Amino acid sequence: MKILYTYIINPRKAFTFYGKETPYNASWLALILASWTAALFSIPESIFEFITLTLLFTILNIFFIFIYSLIVDFFSQFISKTTGKSLNLFHWFSLSLLPFCIFVPLRSFSITMPIFDPIYSMIYTLTFFIVILLQIYTVRKLYRLSLVKSAILFASPFILFASMLLLLLFFSGLFFIQSF
Repeated sequence: MKILYTYIINPRKAFTFYGKETPYNASWLALILASWTAALFSIPESIFEFITLTLLFTILNIFFIFIYSLIVDFFSQFISKTTGKSLNLFHWFSLSLLPFCIFVPLRSFSITMPIFDPIYSMIYTLTFFIVILLQIYTVRKLYRLSLVKSAILFASPFILFASMLLLLLFFSGLFFIQSF
């Protein structure tokens, strides 16, 4: 649990000390806590619904982070000519979800005092960007790349998805035009 505390206080120090090893337990704990936070925000009406939502969000987080890690690792092997580190990247990406756990106390504070709702929105946006920066920093340190290459590599799944969507729209447009 020392890695969680170090990662919250100083992510660079955590990656320097623990970068060679994979933070299995800490990443799973952060992933479950982030899923638990997401389940709380869906306002479950029973404990069964809360447990079900937590499991659902955990499975979805695992799936999407794993796919995202595979795509980033696939492109990083072309850019940096390194061996595959997708499992290590998965665990560090899971650990980067840890800042989302601050929303449980912030949201309850925001509900009890509605004047803090705009502050809550700003903190949510800031935390979202902090998670993105942590993930870019993870890619940078794990593959030993520059900041620009790391940002491009981090954006590669979005670029891949957007290009596939544009191709789908293009070919469906061609099909639609040829049908007339």
